Amino acid sequence: MTYSPPPAISESRRLGVEMMAGLAGQLEEALGEFEAWGIRINMLGRLPACVSELRRFADAGQFPDGRRELKRAAHVVRDAQEFVEIANVLPETRLRPLADSLQQAVAGQVGAESGPAAQFQSELWVGSMIAQSGRWTAVITDGGGKRPDFIVQNGTYLYPIEVKRPVSTLNAVDIVDRAGRQLRGSRYHGGGIVVDLSDCLPEDVAIRFGRGQPTGNPADENILQLTGELNHQIYDEDRGRIHQRRIHIFALLTFARTIYWDLDDLQQIYLFRKVVTVEYYRGSPNNLRGHRARALAETVHQGITVAGHQDLGQFGVQF
Repeated sequence: MTYSPPPAISESRRLGVEMMAGLAGQLEEALGEFEAWGIRINMLGRLPACVSELRRFADAGQFPDGRRELKRAAHVVRDAQEFVEIANVLPETRLRPLADSLQQAVAGQVGAESGPAAQFQSELWVGSMIAQSGRWTAVITDGGGKRPDFIVQNGTYLYPIEVKRPVSTLNAVDIVDRAGRQLRGSRYHGGGIVVDLSDCLPEDVAIRFGRGQPTGNPADENILQLTGELNHQIYDEDRGRIHQRRIHIFALLTFARTIYWDLDDLQQIYLFRKVVTVEYYRGSPNNLRGHRARALAETVHQGITVAGHQDLGQFGVQF
């Protein structure tokens, strides 16, 4: 079976401006939970700013009408939603590695999409996806050095997951090489790579403007192309098999977040989160490796469904 893209899905999630006060309250509650964990929140930083701006949108009864202001509003809504989702799955007991990552994630300014804070935000959000999947209960943050970001446990089997968020452009060779090294280890039974492609999208695709409700998402083609570049570093299409040094990679998952504004109705914001999963199996998807690859991919994929976001589809690669 060769690499073939799934059909694009053009559905989106719409949030009305009347929901912004509730989102502000949820984010404020999340910040309280972070502080209870010992996280230092800069009251002049981006998350308290998000709380204030969400309430201002609600009071005004619509989002701002300038494109520059709408771009900022897009970041406000998206960041607020993701940190609420992160807070929803924080364990009651403070875990040092998670706390260290969270302290890094809450830094930065509104609209600053690249840099360490954004990387840690994506890492923690992926962790929340795994936790929300409901499939495997143990999510362990290992982090640091050559260790994977997360290890999920199914019985006695350990599956590492490495999260990457490239800045501006995609260096597929470097991403797969670094992630692949962090997934190796005799204690693991095959791992997965998750790549947040949001910052690799063209600006007019990441946040776009139009008249009327969205009929499709122009990011679909970009996501599939970038996923193909990553897949090429794992799967040798000419030989019809996985590259020898990548046989420990069971799954590749990519996602990107885009936002659409209908300039005729500034009481709504449309959020897209597109996901592609690739499973790597030998001979048949029904053999042991195939089952493991599919289960690992579905664990992360299912988390997005639980979180209320749509997917782009999934496909398998046989070697």
